[in-house]
Amino acid sequence: MEMIPEVCLENGRVQVVREVERTLAHAGEKRWHPTTQILVTDGTRYALVDKYPKNLRKAELYGYEKPPRSIRLDVFGGHMQWEQLTACDRENGVSQETFDACALEEASEEMRLNGAPCVPEAERMRFIGMAELAEEREVCGVYVYRVEPGTEVAGQDDAALPGGGREQIPLRVWWLDEDTLERMYARQQTGLPVELDGQPAQLCSGLTAAWRTLKNLR
Repeated sequence: MEMIPEVCLENGRVQVVREVERTLAHAGEKRWHPTTQILVTDGTRYALVDKYPKNLRKAELYGYEKPPRSIRLDVFGGHMQWEQLTACDRENGVSQETFDACALEEASEEMRLNGAPCVPEAERMRFIGMAELAEEREVCGVYVYRVEPGTEVAGQDDAALPGGGREQIPLRVWWLDEDTLERMYARQQTGLPVELDGQPAQLCSGLTAAWRTLKNLR
């Protein structure tokens, strides 16, 4: 059973409320919980993962209606785990250092660089701000991770199996330049259809929050 922190925002701090099972964070009333969102860039383009294969696999595993085919662009990143919290985090609020450590851990789990598991370098990971995803009840630490031009980036994620355990799912990465990403973001924000390579596409909430955070720095 995967346990994560339920949190609340209090005086600008991410205060820990209790330990909850991860599935409760996105069920029913949902619970606010901390996550990290990581924009990967080579300086001119952004590496974005297509989460559609994960959504499709979850539908197959649990008998959901299969989602219509579309490219679901997202950033790297994920949930902060309960065991990642220090005693100080639980008492005084989740620290910047804990968000930083979570971002590095998520990068190591979800990214492959040049065909090998990512061993993230702290100096390449830059914190750019916090974001809130009200619909998903997520308090996000947003980061930019810089790779060298020409680096081959691939994605992977996992899905919980009905009988226990997890299954690794490879994810395609799309490289988009800033102008293309901004055009797609603007169209989606105004309710217009979005396409990529002639296929229906969607920017997931984590990506839109990360992109908005980056834009606000400029």
